[in-house]
Amino acid sequence: MVALGLGLGLDPPNALVRDAPAGDRTGLDLRAVWPVGAIAAASALITVIGLKASRSGPTPLGGRFLEIAEGFVLLTLVSLAPAVFGVYGHTVRSLTG
Repeated sequence: MVALGLGLGLDPPNALVRDAPAGDRTGLDLRAVWPVGAIAAASALITVIGLKASRSGPTPLGGRFLEIAEGFVLLTLVSLAPAVFGVYGHTVRSLTG
C-alpha cells in the first residue's frame, strides 16, 4: 500500500490531476487499489507464519503448506512485475479486442 501511495503521489493519473480541483475524484480507479492491499496482507500473513514456523520447526503438513503458499506469493510477484514496468499498457490490452 505504501508503494501504491508513493507511486500515485509521484505520478498521479492525468484525469485525477485535471479534475481533482473541481472535486471530481473519478480519475483514481479504486479497482486497482484493493488487489494491492489483498496481496500485501497475504504476503504479511505468510511472512508471519514463516517466521513462527522457523523457530519451532514446521511439521511435515505445515512445511508443505508453506511451500505452496510461497509458490503463490512468487506467482503474484511474477504477475505484478510487468504491471510495475507498464507492460499491461494499451498495446497488450488491445490484443484481446
